Amino acid sequence: MNPFKLARSSLASALKQSLAVGSSKRYVSETAATGSGPWFDLSDDQKNIIDLAEKFVKEEIIPKAPHHDKTGEYPMDIVKKAWELGFVTNSIPQQYGGMGLPLLDHCMIEEKLGYGCTGIGTAISANTLGQAPVILFGNEEQKKEYLGRLTAEPIFCAYAVTEPGTGSDVAGVKTRAEKNADGDWVLNGNLKNTLNYLQS
Repeated sequence: MNPFKLARSSLASALKQSLAVGSSKRYVSETAATGSGPWFDLSDDQKNIIDLAEKFVKEEIIPKAPHHDKTGEYPMDIVKKAWELGFVTNSIPQQYGGMGLPLLDHCMIEEKLGYGCTGIGTAISANTLGQAPVILFGNEEQKKEYLGRLTAEPIFCAYAVTEPGTGSDVAGVKTRAEKNADGDWVLNGNLKNTLNYLQS
């Protein structure tokens, strides 16, 4: 079996067990329970996540980053391997096929990926921007459909928010979705810099 797939399987199994025990164990060490305040040591699961991300960065990103810097070629092979490890879908809840990791764990992964190459790290993590609105505001049918597709195979979602004159200021977005007389939704606005549009 591919060592990365084996590591992901072991990591996913350990994370599911820790989630079943209760969320407090994911943030606070058991030794903190007897102390007088929060304990900021990483859990064994978090240490395993960091080790796996470091191994991936050393073996997959750092050796290939110069090629992608020179050519501008999208690192599809690296992103697919990251998807196999769950790095692309780590924030998606488990019931939709993701790992359901909390924000801290997600940030630890992103930090390691960015150490290897910020461009490749962004290519791996960019899907999070498109996933977040569905996770936060999608209904159950939308979550099953769209998050399920992202965890079933290494595909990408596009994310468009940048407008001329407002940049990426979400509060200043002028684009609007309006329902027409036929009941269809029509987007009115001018967007630029759509993230992942070539891969979606």
